[in-house]
Formats: sequence, structure tokens, C-alpha cells
Amino acid sequence: MNEIKKIVNWVEKRMLIFKLIFVLSVLIFVFFEFGRIAKQMSWTEISHDLMTTNPVSIVIMLVVGFLAVTPMLIYDVVMVSFVPGKFSWKYLLKSGWITNTFTNLLGFGGLIGATLRANFYSKKATKSQIIAALSKIAIFLLSGLSLCCWLALFAIGCGLIKTGFSQYLIWLVGGGLYFPLVLIFTLKKNHGVFRDLNTKQETLLIAGSAMEWLSVSLFFVLIGWLLGVNQKLPEVFMLYIVSSILGIISLVPGGLGSFDVFMLIGLETLGVPSATTAVWLLFYRIFYYILPFTLGVIFFIHSLGSKINEYLDGLPSSIMHKAAHGILTLLLYSSGILILLDAMVPNFAFNNNILIRFYPYTLFFVSQLTSVLCGFMLFGLARGIEARIKRAYWPTIIFLILGMIDTVRYGFSWGVLTFLSLVLILVIFSRKELYRQRFVYSSEKLFLDGSFFAIIAILYAIIGAINSPHYILHHHIPAILIFPSERTWFSGFIGLLLAAGILWLTFNYLSNFGMSSIDELPNLDRAKKVIEKFGGNETSHLAYLKDKCLFFYQAEGEDQLFLMYRHKANKLIVMGEPVGNRKYLNEAVSQLLRLADLENCQLVFYEINSELTLL
Repeated sequence: MNEIKKIVNWVEKRMLIFKLIFVLSVLIFVFFEFGRIAKQMSWTEISHDLMTTNPVSIVIMLVVGFLAVTPMLIYDVVMVSFVPGKFSWKYLLKSGWITNTFTNLLGFGGLIGATLRANFYSKKATKSQIIAALSKIAIFLLSGLSLCCWLALFAIGCGLIKTGFSQYLIWLVGGGLYFPLVLIFTLKKNHGVFRDLNTKQETLLIAGSAMEWLSVSLFFVLIGWLLGVNQKLPEVFMLYIVSSILGIISLVPGGLGSFDVFMLIGLETLGVPSATTAVWLLFYRIFYYILPFTLGVIFFIHSLGSKINEYLDGLPSSIMHKAAHGILTLLLYSSGILILLDAMVPNFAFNNNILIRFYPYTLFFVSQLTSVLCGFMLFGLARGIEARIKRAYWPTIIFLILGMIDTVRYGFSWGVLTFLSLVLILVIFSRKELYRQRFVYSSEKLFLDGSFFAIIAILYAIIGAINSPHYILHHHIPAILIFPSERTWFSGFIGLLLAAGILWLTFNYLSNFGMSSIDELPNLDRAKKVIEKFGGNETSHLAYLKDKCLFFYQAEGEDQLFLMYRHKANKLIVMGEPVGNRKYLNEAVSQLLRLADLENCQLVFYEINSELTLL
């Protein structure tokens, strides 16, 4: 008996070494086996299969891949029921996504997941409470895989899966025994950490695990079906379950390599070409592991960034939002210019080595008319975004989504989709910068935009004139100015006329939002009371001319002082010194500054003294 204990103790002390030797041996086997299979593959066929995959299938894989990860969030829902403290749904979803996607890809025997959950949910919990909660969750993680084993065995028994896979039965039976043993172990309720595990929590954990493994296995089968493998799908399901068991036993994070080799061998026995299998596994890794993990990394950086941002009083967030706003404005203007340039002189871009490099990353439209309209629409929205107008947000979002749909329908391009996605992310990230109520044209910007539109209209008319058959017959025209046809030019000219209306509607939409609080009629009764109580000054009598607006500052429930101003374009011209209680001078001017900024206006002070000038 003592000899046996000595042997057990000796093994336990060296368990880490044994695990490392086992993992290393698995990796060596995987390496050599993968090398053997790789030699038999046709990389030309793999490349062809990747390039010819239907874009709709890609979108389906993307959506279903993310949906297949969501059942794992149930573990985090149950986790918070084990520990004290309240957690918002937003926090729970973000933390759960980070934990589960990191666990999926990195694994390390569940160590990553346990560490992250302990970090996210330990605000008010003791160390023993966290360990107990993690232990309860850990024991149920593979119960869903065990249930899938029974499902595969049932399919074999019913004849849905044909014979010839007897070598896998031992793995299915062994995996299937896990769930009954766990159920018996936990239902006894006499094992330390499981004493307080109630029926609802246990049911949720079992359901979460079952949904997790069922959804990911069916997602794997779906990828094969989308790639044209529409036979022997029940056998594919069984192979996935067996390969998952072998991948878990290998202790390699995510079963990377070991799972893939077993699937390559198994699918080969089903007659699936090795090139198709390689593409199949690649899509599985990308859409179930890499892309959800990428989103998890973004959430993790955001979570970490929030703590840093809080420590630095919001400065990093402010800088990033302003930078995103600046880049977004530049991209919108650049896209508008490139689209209009393409509409005005179609051959210019394709004869210019610099511009031709940028064209794959901007918008292309199906006709000259839509190109001109959308080019000016971008300019209008860019003006709104530049001025930080809140109402410009949703039209820009809708316009970008329409651009994406247009790209998919009329000439699919990853470059265009990537560009639009980047702009869309910048719009969303810049939302906090869009806080102003209305768009107000300054005189200088109105002159610039008016001149820009007039110059484009005149140049387009001139280009149309020199493209007339009579002119072409008697004159030499540079190749970059030649239009494909008069009809194409005329379509663009109609678009130019419509663009004027589009711009007017866009700016009208951005400008007219409710009643402006800066254009109120002067209330002379209120002004009179302020003058009677606090006294007037050398300009206070001008309020009675009724040609100026009055801004009143209130404190302690009554008017303390007022400023006179006139609204002109995007300027509020303040006339003279404030009238009333100068104790509130600083607060009154600050409040008027905020109001003017909200209305997209600037203050201009006229005839004021040194105190207000310095302020």
C-alpha cells in the first residue's frame, strides 16, 4: 500500500512534465501527419476554391459563425448568479464575449477563461466564492459535447450514419459517459462546492453547453454544405464530434492542428477532396475563431482603454473622437472629389498613375447620373459632419449602407467594402462629436461652396460642348476629356441640375430643426426690470430699438443681466457691455458661448471694455 502511495506521489509531482511530453508528442504527430497530407494537396485548387466562393455564402458564414458563439454567454449569466454584486447586461455581454472567444482560440485547459471570469466578476466576491463558481461552470463545459456523442450514437443506431466507422465508437461511447457521470456527481449535493447548486442553475449550464456544441457542430456542417458537400452530412457531424474529443484530449489550444488533421483524415474517407477540406477548415477557423476573437480583442482593448481614459480624466477618448471626426471628414470630402472627377472626366483617373491607386477604395455607381448625385450628396454630408451636426449621423450611416449594397450588387470588391466599413466605423466612433442642433452657413463657406458648384457646372458644360460631333470634327481633343457618348454626358448634366436640389434639401434638412433659441424676439418688459433693479449703461437704451435679440441670464429664480446681439449667418454680434448684475458676468458669457456653439454659431463682441475682452 505504501509503495502504491509513493508511486502516486511521484507521478503527481511530475504531472506537469508528463503533460508537456504528451502535448509535445501530439504536436510531433500532427506536424508529420499534416506534412504528409500537405504534399498530397493541390494548392492551385485550394486557391481556386477560395477565390470562387460565393459572396453570399461568405456573408452567411460570417453571421452564423458569430451566432454560434453566443450560446457560450449562458455560462456568464450563470456565473453572476454564483457571486455577489449586480452586473449590467451590457457589461455581462461584453465580458462574456471576451472570455469565451479568448477561451475558444487560446484555451490552455480553460485557464484563460477562468482567469478572465475571475477578473471580470470578482468586484464584491471573495476568493473562495470565485473558485467555487468557476468549479461549478468548469465541470459542465463538456456536458454538451457528451450529449452530442449520444446524438451521434443514436444516428448510427437508426441507420442515418452508415457502417464503416466502428473505429470511432470507442470515442463516442467514452465521451457519452461524461454527462451521466457529471449528472450523478452533482445531483448527490454532498460535494462541497456543489451543495448550493440549484436545479435552475444546473439546467442552464447543461442547456448552454448543449447549445454551444450543437450550434458549432451544425455550423461546421453548414460550411461544408455551402461549399457544395451536400452528401453524408450526418457522417460529417459524427466526425466533428470525434475530432473535437481528440482535440480536447491533445490539450492543444483550440485543438489547433490536432483537430484539423483528424478532420482531414476523416473527410478524406468520405471522399471529400483535400483542397475542399482545407478551404472548409480555413473558413471554420476564420468565422468561428478568428473573427469573433478579433471582436473580443476590440472589446478587451475598449475595456482596458476605459480604465486608462478614466484615470486620465477622459483625455485619450477626447483625442480619439476628434481624430476620428477629422479623418472621417477628410474621407467624405475625398470620396466626393474622386466621384465627381470620375463623372466629369472619366478618362483622367485612368490616365493618372496616382489617382488610379485610390479608385479601388472609393465608391463606384452604376450610371453617370447617380455618380454626380452621390458625389454632391457626400459633399453635403461632409459639411454636416465637419460642423458636428447631430442630424447628419443617420443619413451618413444610411448612405454608406446603400453604398455597400450597391457594391455587392454591381461589381463586388473587397477594397470598396473595406473602405466603406472603415468609414462606417469612423462615423459610429465620431457620434459623440456630433452634438450641434443645426447647420448654419458662414459667409465664407457659402462663397466657397457656391463657387465650387458654379465652377464644376461651367467646366462640365464646356467639356460637353467640346465633345459635340461638330467640334470633334474640326479640333483635336485630349483623350482625358473625351466622353464615351453624348448620352453619358447628358445623364451627368441632368445629375448636376438635380444635385443643386439635392444639396438644397440636404442643407435644409441639417439647418431646420425645431425653433432656434437664439432668434427669440426681444422681451422689453424683462429688460426694463433688469435695468430698474441693477441700473443701465451707455448702450442699454439700444434694447428699445427692437432690432436686436436679448439673452437673459437667470440665477436664484430671476433675471440677473442680459446681452444684446444680432444674428448674422453663423455669427452672433454682441452689442456693447452686458446690462445688469455684473456679479454673474463670467457665468452669463459662458452660458451664451455654450448656446452659440450648440447652434453652430460664433460670438463677435462689439464695443466692450478691457474686463470683458480679457474674459
